[in-house]
Amino acid sequence: MMSAECIEDSSDPYFFGDCAHAAGAVSLSPARLTRPLPPGRTAWSPPQEEDRHASPERLLQRKISQETVVFRSRSPKGLQCAPNKAIHPPRPTRTVPGKRSTKQAAMLVLGAGKGQRSTGPSALTTTPGNAKAAAAGTVMEAQELGEQVRWLDDALYSLDGLRIRDASVQSASLLSLLELSARPATLAVMKQHGLLPLILETAGTWQFTASPTLKICAALFWAHYCAAVSPPGPGTFALFTRILQESADLGPSGEPGALVSLERLASAPHSSASRLPSSLRRDAPALLLQALTERVEDQNDAAAALAWKEGLRCQGGFGIVAQTMLLCVGALTDTSPSEDTVRCLWTLHRSLVLFEAATFACPENAGEACAMQVTSRCTLLAWLVQMVATLASQGLRLGLKKDCMRCAISVLVNLSQNSQAGCEQLLGCGAVGTVLDLITLVVQDGGLDEGLAKDNWDLETWLDELCGCLGLLVNIAEHGPDFRAQLRACASSEDIHAAHAHSGVLQCVLELLKRLHGSTASEPAAPVEISCAPAPEFTSSAPGAKDLIVMYASILLGFVVMDDSSLRQHAEEILSDPGLRRPIQSIRLALRFYSGTGALMQENEQNLTALLQSLEAEP
Repeated sequence: MMSAECIEDSSDPYFFGDCAHAAGAVSLSPARLTRPLPPGRTAWSPPQEEDRHASPERLLQRKISQETVVFRSRSPKGLQCAPNKAIHPPRPTRTVPGKRSTKQAAMLVLGAGKGQRSTGPSALTTTPGNAKAAAAGTVMEAQELGEQVRWLDDALYSLDGLRIRDASVQSASLLSLLELSARPATLAVMKQHGLLPLILETAGTWQFTASPTLKICAALFWAHYCAAVSPPGPGTFALFTRILQESADLGPSGEPGALVSLERLASAPHSSASRLPSSLRRDAPALLLQALTERVEDQNDAAAALAWKEGLRCQGGFGIVAQTMLLCVGALTDTSPSEDTVRCLWTLHRSLVLFEAATFACPENAGEACAMQVTSRCTLLAWLVQMVATLASQGLRLGLKKDCMRCAISVLVNLSQNSQAGCEQLLGCGAVGTVLDLITLVVQDGGLDEGLAKDNWDLETWLDELCGCLGLLVNIAEHGPDFRAQLRACASSEDIHAAHAHSGVLQCVLELLKRLHGSTASEPAAPVEISCAPAPEFTSSAPGAKDLIVMYASILLGFVVMDDSSLRQHAEEILSDPGLRRPIQSIRLALRFYSGTGALMQENEQNLTALLQSLEAEP
C-alpha cells in the first residue's frame, strides 16, 4: 500500500500520467525516482509494515526505486557515478501500454546499494569506496544494465494493466508483454525476476469469450512461457485449460490490427508458432498444442521433457486435451469439408501427437491415459480404436486423415506396451479385428504387390501404419499364453473389405511374410540382413525398411505359434522351405540390434530371448 506521504504532491505532471490506468499504482518514471522520500524514510530503510503485505511486483518496484544511476559525463573523465540521483530528461505522459526510450532508461544499475549483490551482469556499485572501480566499467556494461531495468519497468507497467477489467486494456498490455517476451534476452530477465508466473496467474482468471484477440495473445504468451520454464510451475496449466475450454468453435478471429502484430510475433524463428502453417498462427488451440508438444518430445533435454510430461499428468492437462479431441472428431466424417473441417482435423492430429509424445517411455502417463474416460461409457483406448475403424472404413487416404490414423495407432501401441490393463482393453473392444482389417488394406490396396514385382516398393506411404499394427499385436502376444490364446481366437471384422478379409492373426501374418519373401522371384529370397551399426534410424528412404516389416511380422508369428505345436507345423507348411528358419533369423537379428542400441526394456528383452529359445528348440 502507498502511504499518504507518497502522493501528497499531486502537482507532479508525470505522476497521474504514469498511473492513469490503475489507481494507486507506483510509477517507475525517472521523475518519480527523483521525488523526495517520505519523512523518516531513507533509501535503505528496513521493511515497513506496508511492505509485509505488498505483492511481489510492488516490492520489486520499491527495489528499483532505490537504484543508483550511472551516466556518462561529457568531460573526458568518462563515467561518473552518483548514488540515488537520476539524471534524465523528463519524459512525456504515456498511456497503456507505453515504453520509455532506451536513452532515457539507460545506465540504471540493479541492486547498487551497499552490501547488496548486483542482479545484473556486472557488479558495479557506487559507494564512495568503490567509485573508482565503477568508473572503470565500460559503457557497454552500463547500457546492458540500463536495458534490463527498462525491460523490467515496461513489464511491471504492463502487468498493472492486466489487472484492469477492460478487454482492450488487457489486450494492449499483453501485446506489450509479448513484445518483451519475444526476445530471448528480455524473456530471461522476466524469468529471473519471477514475472512470468505472475502474468500467467493473472491471465488464468480471464474470460476470453468476449475478446478473441485476448485469447490468442494469452495462448502465444503461454507458448513463450512453455519454452522458457522447466519444470512447469503449480499453476502452469490453468491458463492452458481455460483457453481450450473456451475454444469450442476452434476458429481464429480477432481485431485485424492486433492480428498483424501477432502474426509478426508468431513468425519469430525461435517461437514454436513459427513451425505452424501460417493459417494456424492465429489459432489459440494450435499455439498451445504446438508449444506443449515440442516441450514433451524435446530430445535435447530429457529431464525437461520428463518434467513437462509429469506436469501434464498431475495438473489435469490430459483431460482437457482429450475433450478437445472429442470436439474435433466429427471432422473425420464431414461430408462437406470446409476450412473449419481442416482446422479441426489439424487440431485433432496435434492432440494425438501430444498424447503420443506424452505416453512414450512414460508408464505413469500411459497408465493415466489408459484409465481415462472420454465419455460416460467409453474409455480413451476404446475411443481411439473406434477412430481407427472409422478411418479404415473410408479406405486408404492421404493427408490429415492418414496422419490422424498413424498417431492413433502409435498412442494405442504406447498404451499397450508392457501394460496388462491396456492389452485387456484392446481384446475387449475389438481392436484385433480392426487392426487385421487395416493390415489387409495396406497389404493389398497399398501397392505392396506392384512394388515387390518391381523390387522397389516405396515404403514411405504406409510403413508407419503397417509396423504400428504389427507392433500392437506383438504387445498383446508377449503378455503370456492366455493373451496369445485370445489373440489366436480373434478374427477380422469383415466390415471393411469382404474380399480381403482373413480368418485370423496367423493367416494374416503368414500371407504378409509370403508376399515379402516369395513374390519377387522364383528362387529362394536372400537371407534377411539388418544393419547393426550404432543407432540407425529407419526412415522412409533408408535401406532395410522392408526388413523392418519382416522383423515385426516374424516376431508376431513366433509368439502366435509359440505354445501350439500344431500351429507351428501349419506355419512351416505354408512358408515351405526354409520354413521358420528365416523368421527365426529375423528375430535373432532384431534382438541383437535393439539390445545393442539400448532400445529394449529388460522385460521385452527377456521375452524375445525366451521366444528365440523356444523356436530354436526341436518341436
